[in-house]
Amino acid sequence: MSVSAADAFAAIRFINSVVSKVKENREEIQRLASRLEYILLSLEDSRQRDVLQTAEYTDALTVLYDLIERSQRVLQRLLKRSLGDRTWNRDEITTELGRINLDVQNYMSVHTIKTIDTLTSESAQQYTSLSTDVKEIMVKLAEIDIRLKTPTGAPWSSGLLLEATQNVSRSTYTENPNATPISIDYEPDIMTAYSAATAGRTMLKVMGVRRNPDSPLDTITLTDIKVDAHFEEINAAIKDAGYECPGGFKEQELALTVTSGTSEYDATAPGGLKVSQSMPLLHWWNKYRAHHGLAPATTPSHSIARLADDSQSITATNVQFSFHRTLRVPDEGEISKLPKTMGKFRLDPVSKYAESLPESIVTKGGFIMAMFQREALWIEFTPDQQSRYPPGVNAISGVAKTLPAPPDSKQDYIVAGLQPWLDGVMTELGVIRQFVAMPPGEGYTIEEQVTGKSENSSFQFDVFPLRESPPGDFILYDGRNTENVVEQIYSPRLTVHRTPAELSLPAGARIGLLSHKAGFIPKAASWTLSAYRRQNDAQAGLVAHYYEELDVARRTWAYTSSVNDNLRSISLSVTGRARSAGLSLGLGAGGKIKQKIYQDPVSTRMYNEEAGERFHVHILTTEAWEDITGVVPHPSPISPETYKENKLPWFTLYDEDLPGLESNANNVLQNIKSVSQIDQQSPPTPSLLVDLSEERCTQHTNASATCVFRPCAHLACGECVKEAQANGLVCSQCGRAVDRFVGFRAPVKLEQSKAKAKAPGTKVLDDAAVQIYLHEQTANSRTVTIYHDPEDRVSPLFSRSSSVEAGGHI
Repeated sequence: MSVSAADAFAAIRFINSVVSKVKENREEIQRLASRLEYILLSLEDSRQRDVLQTAEYTDALTVLYDLIERSQRVLQRLLKRSLGDRTWNRDEITTELGRINLDVQNYMSVHTIKTIDTLTSESAQQYTSLSTDVKEIMVKLAEIDIRLKTPTGAPWSSGLLLEATQNVSRSTYTENPNATPISIDYEPDIMTAYSAATAGRTMLKVMGVRRNPDSPLDTITLTDIKVDAHFEEINAAIKDAGYECPGGFKEQELALTVTSGTSEYDATAPGGLKVSQSMPLLHWWNKYRAHHGLAPATTPSHSIARLADDSQSITATNVQFSFHRTLRVPDEGEISKLPKTMGKFRLDPVSKYAESLPESIVTKGGFIMAMFQREALWIEFTPDQQSRYPPGVNAISGVAKTLPAPPDSKQDYIVAGLQPWLDGVMTELGVIRQFVAMPPGEGYTIEEQVTGKSENSSFQFDVFPLRESPPGDFILYDGRNTENVVEQIYSPRLTVHRTPAELSLPAGARIGLLSHKAGFIPKAASWTLSAYRRQNDAQAGLVAHYYEELDVARRTWAYTSSVNDNLRSISLSVTGRARSAGLSLGLGAGGKIKQKIYQDPVSTRMYNEEAGERFHVHILTTEAWEDITGVVPHPSPISPETYKENKLPWFTLYDEDLPGLESNANNVLQNIKSVSQIDQQSPPTPSLLVDLSEERCTQHTNASATCVFRPCAHLACGECVKEAQANGLVCSQCGRAVDRFVGFRAPVKLEQSKAKAKAPGTKVLDDAAVQIYLHEQTANSRTVTIYHDPEDRVSPLFSRSSSVEAGGHI
């Protein structure tokens, strides 16, 4: 990797700019940044005086930049903690910061360290205020992802990503390599530069090299290799030593030690890689990958959901959610079969109507839909991820979202890819009560019956992806020759979601990861020797591989996954209403339907709870939908006549081969009363909207109607709208005042829309232009970004097998 002093200056300045955004370890970060600045100044001073040769300067700069990148990775974890992510605890971060500081101190004298730390403490007052703006923290986190080239994972919103990219571009454009990045006044030290340059070279043992195809294999030690050497540089050194260049290299198999203390993810730390007895092996693997910047990016407190082009489904974390209209099943008597779909509900982004919606809905974001009280709904899940429902009350467990967990810790979620749909709340084994729309505040809604309150107006979906699985099997090194591939193949396999303690492994036991890919290094510029050793072993060597050789491991292994990659857990909460009376409908419990909630075939430990995403779907009354959107709701095919039909189409889901839950997640929902139990009679069917099937203007019968006047309900064409405006918003047909014009397919435009802002190009824009563009893009986009306040962060799955995180403060 080629780096410059300008890159280092920009990175150090960035570290200083982030100090006000983190809640913890701020003093240590400032101290570390000052020490890194000092080393960089010393290198630049030595270069300008010709004290260091070009190669020595480059080696020293490489060592320094490795320290800077490690520091940025720690900042990445701290920023995520500021957003509520608890993947890394305080002790782990403090330990890593201490290790980096110790490595930095190796290049500095004791006197210099004391001087810098004193001056840093004196200048620390400027960072006493803490930024609590969630979006500011997210932008900085996105900047780190860009700077560290974090593998693509959960995407940032286009607005955040644009702002972060602009910030990184500005730092690149304005950087002066000869400028001093600090205000602290102290003299550079030539010995510091020499120490860093010396650390830029290392030795490497390479096994299995040959001089020609017929010669025996040798083991050689390359004595002057750059610490960050990559594939081509190692090959060149082998060639200089008189050997044939191999086509590739095989890495040393990963090995770690079970410990009764805390886990360790840096192989260069004392004792090497370690896994705590109380940590599942899969969790260790995920944190190991994240520690080294190999894991896909995550976006805490930030969720993205996309509305389909037909506005009839939502996709979040690769799960598609569709909301189907259906008939209300009989509220009394026998348990009904599953009702068929009668079309899908139309949805719109909250952001599209943010100026018209109440703050309680705008704050949560997500989507809105209109529902007639004569309808019921069911939800369809298309793979692939896991989710949970109603924010007020969990649809499976019946537990309010404000409570920590169901008492018996049963499964309180469904699995997309396994559960095709859900028609209501689970009240008993194999039975649900249908989702029906009811007015809030009158005791009908599920949330009111469980919590005594009606504070929300939405479905809340929390979607959790599966964790990244290792590319092989964890095995127990039981005294066999671990360099013998055949011996390794028959070593005991360890269950990946279990902890060493659960596997009866004592402290000191050795565990290996036998890769299905046989550890071959790709010819990629991203691979470096220093990163490999930090990931594997401080003195790790390589095995040369010549392509005509047959590899035992590749012949032997045929990889098959034991986990369906399409599985996702979905937690669903059902809520009551918004705070504006008459605006929204709550969800009540209708008649009983036979439906299983399928048992999850994998442990909850397989899901990444810190990568959960959340979105809401708010249910509006049809009148509120018209007021807010300016468009009539999509006509419902369900009418009173539909209910009068004697033969209704039902169907059965043939699911005898799939196990359902063996017990209720919680008995709270067993006591939920249906709508008719509350009413002691069938709920009245509300009046229908005007029949829009003909869509002819009431006054100009030869013209097509484009809207309806409210409240008189006359269908009107464009000419009628002009007449009504000219008459002071009075209907020319009946003389009544027109409160609102409601369009059939689009809002009625009563004035010319303003010109739109131009999209920004590749040049750096001023902040005002960027903000105008982002505002208009957000209002018109089908992609919805939801920012979660710390108190509203996605809660973990309740059904934990046990507490598994090892040691340290949260």
